Amino acid sequence: PVVAKWLGLAAREEKAIYSPIEFNQQENVDMELIKLNVPDNGVFKNKSLVEIPSLQGSLVVLIHRNGKYFVPSGGTVLEPGDMIEVLVQKDQKEALLKTFENSPVS
Repeated sequence: PVVAKWLGLAAREEKAIYSPIEFNQQENVDMELIKLNVPDNGVFKNKSLVEIPSLQGSLVVLIHRNGKYFVPSGGTVLEPGDMIEVLVQKDQKEALLKTFENSPVS
């Protein structure tokens, strides 16, 4: 990291967001808990969670907005910049990531 900084190749450090919940992955569980950032695009604009087709079959368990966490309901409207934690079937994960146009948050 020190040499990368000297050479101007160091990646910008982003503040890590820690979750108040934990999901222990087990071999026989076909689900995964992923974190996603909500982009600023028309897919989510003025739509509640139940109106977003790509979330069908998944469960949004937590939203991080403006420095606070809350548990959403089906009527919760996502806002650009929200970080959501989603319990998703492993075979639906890639399609969900594509809809959000990003990779999971670390």
